[in-house]
Amino acid sequence: MRNKLTMSLVVAAWLVVPAWGQTATNKASGTAAPTKAIAGQAGAAEGKVAVVVLDFEGGNADVESNQNFCDRIRMGMRRLAGDELEILDKFSTREGSGPIGPGVKRDVALDLLTETYDATVLVFGSLEVDKKGVRKDAVYKWAVKVRVVDIRDGSPLDEWTENYTDDTERGATVIASQIVEKVTGRTKWIPPQHGDVPEPKEYGKAVNPNSDFSQGVKGWIPVDNASTFVEKDPGGRGNVLRMRNDFHRQDWLDYRRALMFKQASPTRPPKLRHDESMGGLAGLEGCDIVSDYFAPHTGWRYWMVVEGKGPCATKVFIKGWKKTETALDGMPETSLMERGLTPEKFAAMTAAQRKALIEADSKKYPTRYLREAWRWQLSCGGVGEWTRWAETFPPRGGLMEVDYLHVKILTYWPPGQNYFNHVHIYEDPDMTKPLDEEKARTPLKVQPGQVQKQVGEQ
Repeated sequence: MRNKLTMSLVVAAWLVVPAWGQTATNKASGTAAPTKAIAGQAGAAEGKVAVVVLDFEGGNADVESNQNFCDRIRMGMRRLAGDELEILDKFSTREGSGPIGPGVKRDVALDLLTETYDATVLVFGSLEVDKKGVRKDAVYKWAVKVRVVDIRDGSPLDEWTENYTDDTERGATVIASQIVEKVTGRTKWIPPQHGDVPEPKEYGKAVNPNSDFSQGVKGWIPVDNASTFVEKDPGGRGNVLRMRNDFHRQDWLDYRRALMFKQASPTRPPKLRHDESMGGLAGLEGCDIVSDYFAPHTGWRYWMVVEGKGPCATKVFIKGWKKTETALDGMPETSLMERGLTPEKFAAMTAAQRKALIEADSKKYPTRYLREAWRWQLSCGGVGEWTRWAETFPPRGGLMEVDYLHVKILTYWPPGQNYFNHVHIYEDPDMTKPLDEEKARTPLKVQPGQVQKQVGEQ
């Protein structure tokens, strides 16, 4: 064993020493870089093109902003064209050269490309960042000059230089995506965005019950009259839902639990302590209310239309539920309480007794035994005036097969109170036939098992 260990150490040392001895001065950056140590590391896998993205010349950009920007380009290329390109990692890249600007001579760039890295495509450039903005740490102006040397046989753009600018807060991401698309020759898939589909001019009848609160709380869980209320709008909008979340978290949780077990009544709500801290209700759970379940149409698309106002950020969820497909082996706490049982008493029963009890309860209260299978949300709130939001769902394709849908309104930080005039769910009036379900896409475009296999093989 000792001889084998000694032999391993000697071999390891022999492999490492030449890499230290075969250094040369990099013409562009003036740093010592191995002329052939990286050759082969950037060498493409079979059938792939080797690409090197150097850190850009910084200008007024700090080192971290520069490196993060170049990492965006490397990652974007891997995601968009990883089947065709082999992107050298940032550590090996920096071993071969420091940052170089777009003004470097062509023979220097070619020397880096062919001698230092033994690659086919070299991406380099300069980055300028204007940090002047409303906030101290805001970044509103990005200016990038990128140069690419491409020595692939038959490449239509063997060398090109281009300028990019962007003055939005996501400027780095936007410009990096544009560079990735031009280098790879591919278009990045953009997920559905708000406003992609024009809203219909007319709708039919809302499919969710009492979507405008005109019938009070019918079609919704009862309001608790402490954090949720249905009341007349002084502006003449009829009934509106009012939601408050500026309460002590534990007070609210205790009250909601007591209501669930019929140990409290919304006609005599307790006085909840006021709390506007991050540890209060708004900063943690938020205040919510859910509708009754209603029947969906598989393969159909829908529109959610919300009108409301208030300072609190809001998410209006639409959730799809399926009946439990596996054997039931437990009961909801609500059902246990109604039967005067504790979890301990339930566990002490025989298996046959528990099974019979569960079957009877699931027939009486089938919606207590559902599992959430799908959800979508519309973000709204944070406005002082009555505002209307509308969007179609699912984002792509038709609705998957579910047994029920329901709506959940959640208001959270900052603390305060919001008002809602209606939350309508409409079937898309422009549809004539159901659509197939479209699964969510992933950047890698491969099955999870394949990804795990590739990672394990590295």
